[in-house]
Amino acid sequence: GKEIDDEYLEVVAVSPFDAVPINTQRTDGTYVKARMCPDCALPVADADISMVDTEYYLNAAAAVEEVKEIEE
Repeated sequence: GKEIDDEYLEVVAVSPFDAVPINTQRTDGTYVKARMCPDCALPVADADISMVDTEYYLNAAAAVEEVKEIEE
């Protein structure tokens, strides 16, 4: 019954046409979008490799590299 910040969801970024809302339930019964979850996501168990949005992951990796270059 205690609300915690830990979330363990196995999702993958997919196209908007394949996506489903990924929400978590708070202890007060309300639902919120899962943090750190792609806007267009699908549970890994329901996804097929052809559904994966590779551009999402390439853009995320590029953003990490930009931050590393700025920090150096």
